[in-house]
Amino acid sequence: TTDPNAPLGVVALPYSGSEGNRQMGLMRWAQTGNHGTLPNPALPNTFLAQTYDIDEPYRAVYDLCFNTGCCYPAKSLSYPYHDPPQCTDSSHQKDKYGGFTCSMCDDLCGDFCESAIATNFWMGTIHSRLKYPVGSRLAVAAARSVYHVASGSGVGRAPTGPTLAGCAVDSEAKAVKIWFNSTLLEGDTVIVQDYDRAKPYRSKMEVLLRTDDRNNNGLCLQIIGDKCVDDGHGIDFKWKGDLDQHLMSMWNSVDILTQGNATNGGFEVVIDLGPFNANDVMAIRYAWEGTCCWSERETENTLERRSRYCPPKSCPIYSEPSGLPANSFLAEIVDGRCKCISPQVCDGDGTLPLVDRPGPGSRIKNIRLVPSLPPSSSLAKWLGSTLLTIGLSAVLVFGLFVCTNRRRGQSNVVEKAEETEMIELVW
Repeated sequence: TTDPNAPLGVVALPYSGSEGNRQMGLMRWAQTGNHGTLPNPALPNTFLAQTYDIDEPYRAVYDLCFNTGCCYPAKSLSYPYHDPPQCTDSSHQKDKYGGFTCSMCDDLCGDFCESAIATNFWMGTIHSRLKYPVGSRLAVAAARSVYHVASGSGVGRAPTGPTLAGCAVDSEAKAVKIWFNSTLLEGDTVIVQDYDRAKPYRSKMEVLLRTDDRNNNGLCLQIIGDKCVDDGHGIDFKWKGDLDQHLMSMWNSVDILTQGNATNGGFEVVIDLGPFNANDVMAIRYAWEGTCCWSERETENTLERRSRYCPPKSCPIYSEPSGLPANSFLAEIVDGRCKCISPQVCDGDGTLPLVDRPGPGSRIKNIRLVPSLPPSSSLAKWLGSTLLTIGLSAVLVFGLFVCTNRRRGQSNVVEKAEETEMIELVW
């Protein structure tokens, strides 16, 4: 039988794996035991690979190019393995695909058809064809968090991407400062990649705003029909109409002011609240819905949206040099500060090191940063014994250093090859 403590890898699902449920951020959170990352106290000996940024690149293009027949006469491009029809112009097709005509096939679908012929789909875009980067991330996470393999040159040591440590609302600046956990980054820092700022949803950062109508306020983690069955605190409520659509409309995309390297030692990212009242911000979330290139709130039927290619790794926030995406997160704003839903903890205050605070769900217990000194009457004796200990330790360390260097030349080549093979990310 399998050892109960055997390491277990988890792939946090991308949007294409939703199969009818739009709450993919919630799904990813649940995959971590509601702690936001792996491993954690509830799920030890586990490791995590995020995939929301490496979803099927042709997800939006698939419906347009395959169903219109632009890939004709290619054979058997997708489950259930029927040949695509030949493209024929019709008013129905033009209306459905935002003005599409068959004369656009080569320009809009040429790359898609070549890709599909080279690597077929299975059941459409539900199963992304990008497998290698998923395996690479799993291997990196396993090597660093479970097997404790030292990192190869230039690829970092972090087993996971940037993880929320805390945040604070700055009412005067109309901004939110977000801090990421420096301990989990293992020497990595945070970077913000450029994105299409003309489309605010590309930031993948959203805030939930308070409204005048109290009945319209509320965070909901799970919806069944017209009822929210969990608001994060065990409270349910009903809503007349499309509750899912209503709650989606309450979230507003906001821009990320930080560009390039994060500030405050490489762990702080600043969010622009723009036209919104800072005092109305009830919650904040990142990478919770849609893909890096598309949002659930995009409802316009344009040809540009229908034919949009989404390159892998095109979301904004990553670690450097490991190149891992930030773990998606959601936190309430209480008294101007982030408060994650239990058991996740994110009450960091922006001081370094940005680590978990002691408390429920925390990895840190009974921390003592500075050893207590002995009473003054025995200070001289304490200093003498301490200096003697330091001297003996130095001699021992020097001896170990000499022995290690003699052996290092024999194993360096093999060790380096093994590390590179285990750790290297292909991007």
